[in-house]
Amino acid sequence: MTTWLKYTWFILPLLIAGCAQTVTRVDDLQPAGYLSDERLNESSGLIKSRQYDNVFWTHNDSGDTTQLFAITAEGQTIRHYFVQNARNVDWEDIALDEENNLYLADVGNNRQTRTDLKIYKIPEPNPTDPTSVARATEMVMVTYPDGNFDCEGIFWRQGQLYLITKAWEGETQLYRLPQWMNGTQQTLERIGKLNIKGLVTATDYSPANHLLAVLAYRTLWIYTDDIFENPEVEPLHTIVLALKQNEAICWDGDVLRVTNEQRDMYEIPPSIWQEQTEWLPPRPEIELPRLKSVQLDGKLTEWTSTYQLPLDTYAEVDLPDAHLYAGWQPAGLYIAAEVPVDSMQFAPRDQFYQGDCLMLMLDIQNEKKQWFTPDTYHFWFAFDDSTHQPYAGRWKHDGDQQEASRFNLPEIEVAGTTGANRYQLEAFIPANVLGQEQFSPSTAFGGNVQIWVPSTGAEYTWGYSTKEYYSFDKPYLWGTIRLKK
Repeated sequence: MTTWLKYTWFILPLLIAGCAQTVTRVDDLQPAGYLSDERLNESSGLIKSRQYDNVFWTHNDSGDTTQLFAITAEGQTIRHYFVQNARNVDWEDIALDEENNLYLADVGNNRQTRTDLKIYKIPEPNPTDPTSVARATEMVMVTYPDGNFDCEGIFWRQGQLYLITKAWEGETQLYRLPQWMNGTQQTLERIGKLNIKGLVTATDYSPANHLLAVLAYRTLWIYTDDIFENPEVEPLHTIVLALKQNEAICWDGDVLRVTNEQRDMYEIPPSIWQEQTEWLPPRPEIELPRLKSVQLDGKLTEWTSTYQLPLDTYAEVDLPDAHLYAGWQPAGLYIAAEVPVDSMQFAPRDQFYQGDCLMLMLDIQNEKKQWFTPDTYHFWFAFDDSTHQPYAGRWKHDGDQQEASRFNLPEIEVAGTTGANRYQLEAFIPANVLGQEQFSPSTAFGGNVQIWVPSTGAEYTWGYSTKEYYSFDKPYLWGTIRLKK
């Protein structure tokens, strides 16, 4: 597992004004178990057996063989199988029907270019029988009627399989497999879009409770059967789960069980997911002082403690503090950072999030919307992996991200220096880049500033943390930045 450090000035979760569903915050839940089997290094799907007591089925993500694990609620492996007659390109989730058949979904499609999406049907083996085998007896290939999407969530309901897409861009969609016919290619039926924003990583349906659980990296939504008639219906409950990086979920009676990428297993009892109390934390605010003058040279000589922003540190190791500064002038905003690093990591511009960088998110209208809009901005500042020169970019969260994003913004002035154990960056963002003629005192906008320091071999995108919410892409979770007179 990658060890890395993230400094963040941010944003506690805030319930959106006018939102109908209840929102519960869960950030202190202790694991109920741990996936100790070294072969099970990324539990990507989870389902509860109906035939066998305290048996759950799980599997790894892409890059693995056809391993299938029977585990307990505490995460202990009961039996390990290699699924015969199957191949693991990118297994993402698992489901179970009324006749105790498992369905393994090879539908992971991060680049949205795959044309070989498959779902395997496997009669549930008996994990207490040492002679039992796991064999795919049937297979169906699936395609979408309106595009090519990534998917990490499937579930079984009333004789049919359903899929929920992982919306790297656009809307989260709900699809249904019209019929199961072995060896055929089936076009999924689109039911509609879900009224949620988040990267869905797993789903499961409870026929006993008539409830659908939809899991994302930091959020859990609970839906009633109304979603199958009106997919845009508001969820019954929304739970903010700060359980590191959530990957798999299943119902176990009235309890929900969740695994994360860090191999923890959690038990979510009804007392949590049925919670009716709305959590309304105070919204953090900070005032930015007005700058007299700044010479952008990467040396940070003009930046004093007057302009320093408070930082929360989220790390698994003790490292020296970083320093973050910001200020304003009518012509635009200034930001600067001094960051200690053991070994500077550079990344290609279109993969900036895998290297050392400073990121700034701004919600100019301060409307606290659930998702990015044209007047919300995601800037990053980093050093080019070839020239090691500082530059600025803007990541677009609407439309085609790759095509709409800009990996060089000459209109933003950036300067920086790198040393043996630290780097310094400073930048000036003109007001007109943010759609403003100029800034004036008392102006307020939403904001989130993050410094990423990945270790060698970092592989996580978007800098997942062990303690904070997956908040960088959700303006309603950001703090308020006010320009000081």
